[in-house]
Amino acid sequence: MEGSTGGFRVVSRRAVRPESASSPDVVPSEAPRIMQLTPWDLQYISVHYIQMGVLLPKKIQATAGSSALADELASSFARALGRFYPLAGRFVVTEMSGACLTVSLCSNNDGAEFVHAVAPEVSVSDVTTPRYFPPVLRSFFPWNGMLCGDAMLEPRPVVAAQVAELADGMFVALSLNHAAADGTTFWHLFNTWSEIHRSGGHGCELSMPPPVLGRWFPDTCPVPVTLPFRNVEDIVRRVEVPPHYMGSAVARGVAKCTVAHVLRDKGLGCEAWLLTQVVASFDEAKMRDALASWHQKPHILYPEASGDGDRDPADIVVASSTRFDVYGNSPEALARLTVDREFMEVVDMA
Repeated sequence: MEGSTGGFRVVSRRAVRPESASSPDVVPSEAPRIMQLTPWDLQYISVHYIQMGVLLPKKIQATAGSSALADELASSFARALGRFYPLAGRFVVTEMSGACLTVSLCSNNDGAEFVHAVAPEVSVSDVTTPRYFPPVLRSFFPWNGMLCGDAMLEPRPVVAAQVAELADGMFVALSLNHAAADGTTFWHLFNTWSEIHRSGGHGCELSMPPPVLGRWFPDTCPVPVTLPFRNVEDIVRRVEVPPHYMGSAVARGVAKCTVAHVLRDKGLGCEAWLLTQVVASFDEAKMRDALASWHQKPHILYPEASGDGDRDPADIVVASSTRFDVYGNSPEALARLTVDREFMEVVDMA
């Protein structure tokens, strides 16, 4: 694969609206519904969209003038949205008296975004073979860097799909605003879309159940939930560190498990997975709050390997970063390391 983009380019973008049908679990024809957000929903205003996808190793003839596959996928996506029609709406922010606001989801049928892209120089093996993160993979998702609150600052889609045709396969990705739904709903929508597309027609009976659209609130919770902020800008926070910043911008994460679990049951691969989860759970808003209040109760890190300090003798510390420019960030250099038998015998213990 030449370069880091693999010839990636966006062919088209379109708004996909829920397809109407006679079934009671699909988009209604009456005026837009207002769906109030629960405390569960609102806590995710300042986190990123949920972004996941599937790689399908199937030979696809991708040409600039051929969009039949994208059209078919967009059509089945519209039918899937028929069941999940609130996700085709937009967030509405209402300012209240007393410097407060509420956030709701309006089912106004503005639609989801559907992106058709091609990466003719990228093969399935370019994605699955490397031990490092392929740079082109980031471009396979439609809402990179987007925070959930960005869809409240201005009208943006709550959900977006992207289909990228590769040299010998395709990558189908979905991005979902975490303030609108969680990972369970994400895969419920994704699998519904998949089943509708595989069925190849309208009016088919699906094995996937329809979603339960009513939101659950605790009995003592006011509806709508009022947030003590003047505007959404006061809620959405980003840790902005300029390029080539000289200073410490490091956060510590902790994952725990027993020695027996590592040596007898799962191996180091399980520990790597736990650390991955810690990294994925990083919360920028909490980190900013912790830094702002650090001076009130300073916490100093000490290197002593004792139970009285910050480290226990049984701790394993993983430091440094794959982003560091050790080998010029060269994929070719990293690839040579992975085929170095002597090197891999030392590091590949999982």
